[in-house]
Amino acid sequence: MVGRKIFDRDQREHQPKGYTSHEVTAARAGRQRCSASRIVQYLRVINQHWLSGAALSAVDYPHALLVLPPSYDPTRQSLPEMNKSDQIDTVLASLWKKNLPTLRERLDLLDRTASLAASGTLPEAPRLEAYSIAHKLTGSLGMFGYQQGTDIARKIEHILKAPTPKQLTTLTTLAKDLRSSLAAGL
Repeated sequence: MVGRKIFDRDQREHQPKGYTSHEVTAARAGRQRCSASRIVQYLRVINQHWLSGAALSAVDYPHALLVLPPSYDPTRQSLPEMNKSDQIDTVLASLWKKNLPTLRERLDLLDRTASLAASGTLPEAPRLEAYSIAHKLTGSLGMFGYQQGTDIARKIEHILKAPTPKQLTTLTTLAKDLRSSLAAGL
């Protein structure tokens, strides 16, 4: 049954403890969206598996090689010297790089929506799409250390939820502020 927690390895030899079969399948396919807590959980599973003396397989742990230093040798059984903070920073940096084209597209869409809204009116379809983008940015930018970007995206989301003509005219400034707050990472 998909979605139930698996706590024993007797059902699937390769299934990490404490993960649902759906989460493992998504991770293997590379489609799992990580939050800070999921990254920490994933690192724990990788470290427990590695400490048990087994080599890490790219099939079972597709993101493990992002966490490990370049000196990692899969035939070696000892744990490299890398603390959890460095591991998390490495994973976050690689996730940021991987999702950078999507982020740029989202920022461009917010810019286009702000241009449309500058007149004080905004059609429903672009408003809803921009609202969805702002909501996603609000939820994800803080994980990468862009708290100011999160705050600006939250303001944009709030305006797009129930816009007034006066609020719509401020979207251009907010979209520029959002882009400038992320300039170091773009």
